[in-house]
Amino acid sequence: MDKFGTLYEKWRKSFIQIAFFITSVNLVIEIVMSYLLMVKYPGMIKLDSVPYLLLYIVLPSSLNFAICMFGKLKIESDHISEQSKNYISVLTLTGICFVMSSAHNVYAVLSCSLCFPVYITIMFSDKKMTRNITVISFFLICISTYFGSIDGRADDKLLYVDLFITLDLLISSYFIARYLFRLEYEKNMLIKESFIKQSQLEEQLKYDPLTNLYNMSTFFNLLSMAIEKEQFPLAVAVIDIDNFKRVNDTWGHDNGNIVLIYLSQLLRAHCSAMGQVCRYGGEEFSIIFPNKSSKEAKLLVEDIQRIFENHQFEFFENGSITFSCGIAETSQSECKPRDLFHIADQAMYQAKSTGKNKTVIYGDGM
Repeated sequence: MDKFGTLYEKWRKSFIQIAFFITSVNLVIEIVMSYLLMVKYPGMIKLDSVPYLLLYIVLPSSLNFAICMFGKLKIESDHISEQSKNYISVLTLTGICFVMSSAHNVYAVLSCSLCFPVYITIMFSDKKMTRNITVISFFLICISTYFGSIDGRADDKLLYVDLFITLDLLISSYFIARYLFRLEYEKNMLIKESFIKQSQLEEQLKYDPLTNLYNMSTFFNLLSMAIEKEQFPLAVAVIDIDNFKRVNDTWGHDNGNIVLIYLSQLLRAHCSAMGQVCRYGGEEFSIIFPNKSSKEAKLLVEDIQRIFENHQFEFFENGSITFSCGIAETSQSECKPRDLFHIADQAMYQAKSTGKNKTVIYGDGM
């Protein structure tokens, strides 16, 4: 069943319920009208009471209830395709309209009821169904008119005028339905475009625009998910570039951005396979290592430290830029993300205060 299958199933059941309701109401109206005609205007009915009741009440009502039951059984069957069930639900209402317009052909307006199923097909977003139901309704209107020509409207000179008017309404209904299809399509496209733009904006809000790494907010969301999933041991590394203020003050913020971008690329290249790399803010980065111990994380970070230290920046030919790192680990599901980050941050400041360009695990010599 496709994504609309549940919705279509609900509509099909509603259409069958409506069909039963229309049939029941129609039966009540027929009984009341027959009583009024027989008692108040007996001369209007040319047939005897029994044949009249059989022909204009029992027969059409029996046909309508039979059509409803047939439709109900078919849409509940497991051996019929979803598209066929959609057709059956619409054809059930079409059949009831046809029976009413044929049985009571003296009322020209009832033939117009065969226009309603055309509009109902819009709910299934199926242009082919709309065309097919229009063609079926066209022939049913003609058949209903034929019954009128040999029955209650045999001498009615306006019979075929009513036919052309009804067919004109049917054709108009078809083109209106096609227009509504187009309108619905354009509306859905606007909604889709709006959803895509919103999704893109939400996705952009997850990232730092300079480095294209996850930002601080996303870092805490990812860390919370890792704890909830109990991806233990869970290690968090906090990295801060040493003397970064001097880089900005001496060589400018553009060169400072070059350093940030290079380090972000380095971290992504070496850590993405093992964890999630984020820019926490400023010159500070954070890395989540699910299912990794603090010692495993330290080995990886120290390799990155050596590569970063040995990198020669064009604006700083005779020197090197380094970073300090603090790592914390947890295996407790009740651990709070910010507490774990705070511990790793403390270890990072320990690394800075003891010489910089080193990696310290929280608890080791602190």
